[in-house]
Amino acid sequence: MVSCRSPEFLQFKKMSRKSDVWSYGTLILELLTGRVSAHSAPEGFNGVDLCSWVYRAVREEWTAEIFDRELMGQRSSSQGMLTLLQVAMRCCDKSPENRPEMTGVVRELENIHVDDSEDEQDFSFDRSFADDSFTTNALRP
Repeated sequence: MVSCRSPEFLQFKKMSRKSDVWSYGTLILELLTGRVSAHSAPEGFNGVDLCSWVYRAVREEWTAEIFDRELMGQRSSSQGMLTLLQVAMRCCDKSPENRPEMTGVVRELENIHVDDSEDEQDFSFDRSFADDSFTTNALRP
């Protein structure tokens, strides 16, 4: 089993339900990007700080680069992938108080629908999710 070490755990050795939400968000990002998070990488493997990397990608408007190539072939799922990305970003907020409750995350995930009639991939993203609250480096004193 892989565990994701939340920023507050790395800094303060403190765990909470919001740490679990952060770990879940990181897991979603790993699935969407096909990359391994530095926070869950096995010993000796260099992972990526996915939360910061995704935040930068959204801020710099290269959202389509985020998704794993295998997923990009699924035209009908582009809107669902964007919604899932937004959920993951909220889960990975550096501040535990700003992260959603897991019940809310589940509710949002249950509402994602794949539209089989979607003709074009639209990977445009609401940049309001790309504020400074998503950088994990901001936790340092």
